[in-house]
Amino acid sequence: QLDNIGEVWRKAGENVNQLKSRKWYEIGLKENYNKIFGPVESATAESSVCRICGASRMGIQDNRLLEDREICYLCNSFNELTDSLKKANYLIISEVEKRSDKVRDYIDLFASFGFKYQFADSKSKKTGTSFGLNPDENCYSYTINNTDFIEKDCNGFIFKSVRLPEGTFMDIVKNKYPDDISSSSIEENLKEINLGDNKLGVVKLDVDNLGKIFINGLGDENNIANIIDLSRALSLFFEGFIYKLMCLNKREKGIYLLYAGGDDTFFLGAYNQVFEFLNEIRRSFHEYACENLNVTFSAGTDVYPVKTPVAKFSSSIEGRLNKAKDNKDKNSICFMGEVFRWNEYEKIIQIKDICSRIVYLSDSRSVLNKVLNSTKGLKSVLVVSTEKESSHRKLRKLKLHRLFYYLRELKNHKNPELNNLVEELVSAYENIVFENLFSTENQLAINPMIIPSAVRWAILNTRKERDESNE
Repeated sequence: QLDNIGEVWRKAGENVNQLKSRKWYEIGLKENYNKIFGPVESATAESSVCRICGASRMGIQDNRLLEDREICYLCNSFNELTDSLKKANYLIISEVEKRSDKVRDYIDLFASFGFKYQFADSKSKKTGTSFGLNPDENCYSYTINNTDFIEKDCNGFIFKSVRLPEGTFMDIVKNKYPDDISSSSIEENLKEINLGDNKLGVVKLDVDNLGKIFINGLGDENNIANIIDLSRALSLFFEGFIYKLMCLNKREKGIYLLYAGGDDTFFLGAYNQVFEFLNEIRRSFHEYACENLNVTFSAGTDVYPVKTPVAKFSSSIEGRLNKAKDNKDKNSICFMGEVFRWNEYEKIIQIKDICSRIVYLSDSRSVLNKVLNSTKGLKSVLVVSTEKESSHRKLRKLKLHRLFYYLRELKNHKNPELNNLVEELVSAYENIVFENLFSTENQLAINPMIIPSAVRWAILNTRKERDESNE
């Protein structure tokens, strides 16, 4: 079978898809209905229930609530685990005797499988007794996000997104601009006057057609060794390089990397940094894949209030990602509720910068609403008509003069830079319109929602900072 590994992979993919369509069948919903949906405990006061997992004081004794806190010991131990990850440089895994008599915290949870996991921030602690390591235990140590494991006297290295920003989500979203932005950049101007909404930007991305890449992508070289190499290469980019790229671009204070591994990534943070970092990832991945047009990824994005529960947007962002993948050939991004190709997303970034700069130079945000109003109905007019309307008829509907009229005062401004920016904005609008009007394809040549999406981003960037912690 290994002589035709592509066929083996194809059949495995078919079996996986069948299992996906029968989700949860293995737990026996019908037979175990009462065990799953309960009730599993006696009724208790709401104040006596863990706000994370729902365990009560009347439940499992070793999972009782901490005194004067609405959280149980097990959930609280995961908070402690997260704190230990923030500055972790080493992972220590020891083999211990299996015990399943109680699960009070995460240490007991791992011990029930016969392992002990600990994190250390320095080499001196790596083999110290502060973690309760027994010299007789089989112990393995790994450097985290550092390949110098031999020099550090470790067994190997791992790439994991364990470094977390300090503080709350509100502290994170206030870092809308990276630390190393130049004094001449648009972001520095906005940062100087403390502009930008305190919103969370959320991104989930996933490699397109991964199964086809493994089945057909290697051609005559499709063997088990090359498939393993390809799998490791993809994992190396997402597990190792994305975190490195974030640090190189000084974005670690404004981005929370929830997950990065395999062929997908999930991160959140200050919306402006998140959306710009996504484009940096896309460019780097395109280069990493040797500009192979068959190796791409799609992404779903959205903006949320800072107090939105992670569980809520983690499910809704999946819908955004699926919407992007529904686009022809995939290789797309769902941004501001619209689906764009990646070259269109780069235009959004350019127009966003133009709009933000116009606001800064003119000291007026009203121009953004005017531009937004001028694009109303643009998409519905440009969609290819089933009645094969003439271009002249469509052109009259567009009312191209509207944007010129709204920007007339700025075009005659004394500041030449402002005049040039207005010309660039008008030119971008014209190009989108004419490329679609005279396209010979049966679909839009370019998504006309580029400008509205860019303007909405600029509106967020030029809004006076607000404290949402009490909202």
